[in-house]
Amino acid sequence: MKKIAVFLISFILILGAGLYFASGAILARISDKMIDYITGNVKIPNLEYTRPIFRSVRPSSLTAVTWTDVSLEASLVRNEALKTAEEISLKIGEMTISMESFSERTILLSLEGLSAVTKEKGPGLGAARAGSRMEGGFLEIVLSLKSFGAADILAQFSTLKEEIHRFAILGVTKIPISFSATAMFEIQGKPCAAKFLVETKGEEYRLVMDKNDLTKIAALLTGKKPNPIDIAVIARNPLKAAQLMKIRDKAETAAQLAAQQNPPIPEDAYRHILWSYLLAKMYGELFAKEVTDAHEAYADEEELQKMGRMSWDSASYQDLVNNAVGRQYAVMGYPESSILERVLTDPVIIRDNEAVKRFNAVEYEKLKPVSF
Repeated sequence: MKKIAVFLISFILILGAGLYFASGAILARISDKMIDYITGNVKIPNLEYTRPIFRSVRPSSLTAVTWTDVSLEASLVRNEALKTAEEISLKIGEMTISMESFSERTILLSLEGLSAVTKEKGPGLGAARAGSRMEGGFLEIVLSLKSFGAADILAQFSTLKEEIHRFAILGVTKIPISFSATAMFEIQGKPCAAKFLVETKGEEYRLVMDKNDLTKIAALLTGKKPNPIDIAVIARNPLKAAQLMKIRDKAETAAQLAAQQNPPIPEDAYRHILWSYLLAKMYGELFAKEVTDAHEAYADEEELQKMGRMSWDSASYQDLVNNAVGRQYAVMGYPESSILERVLTDPVIIRDNEAVKRFNAVEYEKLKPVSF
């Protein structure tokens, strides 16, 4: 009897192990077929991606499947008209899909050990340039299916694609989502780090960047510091955050250097035009206006008292006019190398010594942005 019991136990263990590894092999084949189907048929606007690969797949519980060491390459178009994009190398330590509630048809997607490296590419950039990276990422998405019918699943999958596209471009979705990660990038040669998180507002889930981290980064920068509204705009656009700060720093540095080498160059005018131009070239005219208008909507009380209302309004009007000129230069496709010469010669531009003389109160009221 003892030998029979030992035999039965051994047999069950061997059979169980065989079934486990056999199921892993079956899951691997099914996964490959699903990946081939998705890669060939699922298209997301402005997002191109290679065939994802994984090291292994296993049933992690009776209702869950886990893939390990998943990776793929993607290209996310930020501005279709200007053909600017980011190349993204994405790696996932473990990806698990589990049935949380069969009766409520709720599925949970979990990603652990999420990391990504981005590179910028576009006209005039030459080879793709190193961008930022993300480390220590954790993501959970809850999907509630209306039914398990094929037609309903396909319809919901189409909605999911739209939400993924919206989240990838805008960082906003209506799908319940939890996310945390740390973004790593360099500004002025200094290594910087800031946390990603998700905020809930009504029915929307918005990806944001920690304002406290951004404030600490801003304090390290030389030159003109981002004001609280600049930081708020960057925090609300975390997928663009590193690039927004780099563009701001590039315009600041270029204007300072140009004025040092040639004092007649209007530093403030050049800085605003180049800043607005670079923003529009990378992200489009509307987003560039949103960023620069938010900056002008912030009135530093100390500066306001120092300059007086009239001088402040004149300076603000100058910046708003020049920001608009910079956006138009980008829309018209002018090369970056021509911007400084245009700053010196274009009669539309308001230069630093012309602010008070060129001030137009009626036009200023039309241009002046509302409080952010």
